[in-house]
Amino acid sequence: MITLGHMRPSKSNYASPLHMVPKKDSTEWRPVGDYRALNAQTIKDNYSVPNILDFTSNLHGTKIYSHIDLVKAYHQIPINPDDVHKSAIITPFGLFESTRMQFGLCNAAATFQRFIDEVLRNLPFVFAFVDDILVASSSPEEHLQHLQILFTRLQQYGLSLKPSKCIFGVTSIKFLGFKVSESGIEPLSDRVDCILKFPQPTTLTQLRRFLGLYNFYRRFVPKAAHLLAPLNKFLEGIKNFKKV
Repeated sequence: MITLGHMRPSKSNYASPLHMVPKKDSTEWRPVGDYRALNAQTIKDNYSVPNILDFTSNLHGTKIYSHIDLVKAYHQIPINPDDVHKSAIITPFGLFESTRMQFGLCNAAATFQRFIDEVLRNLPFVFAFVDDILVASSSPEEHLQHLQILFTRLQQYGLSLKPSKCIFGVTSIKFLGFKVSESGIEPLSDRVDCILKFPQPTTLTQLRRFLGLYNFYRRFVPKAAHLLAPLNKFLEGIKNFKKV
């Protein structure tokens, strides 16, 4: 990160703790700051992130799909030079500050969503949920045209792709926890297994976790609200709960 110019030694009077986060493939680690104290003093950006199900609105009639992965998406957003010192992270080998937007900052998702919405404006065949980008088309020929338009737009804004994590021109694809195909969207089988195998809750915390899992796929369950009514009623009026 220092070689890329994304981090540099710091003399800041700010110092957030270092926090290490494993990446999705668990083969690499991402160093970020524990910015809770900084976030508590930050004016919040209320730019909305799309509803995770909004991407289905333009899928009718589509048959070919691509998933686009950007290289170090958040790091493609520079931090205002006057605020760089606030991003300082204390490590066992010194204090370092970031010149690029970091995970853990409370406004990071909103900032990137605003940026990617500007990049993809007036491209109805593209859906972006923060740094997850889906391209949906009705034919291979149309899909090639859509990709060319998208790549031109990304090049204009100086954004780079990570080809090893991109998926191009397939008839079904996993996106945001769903399987997308010409037939519509379906829940992923491994996610459904997690719900079916969830142990019977014995505490309110576990019950809330189960309801969170269940609600993600509730649109696929007939009369889901009716089925969940007894459990939701059980939680009514409970604010501060402890394990039982």
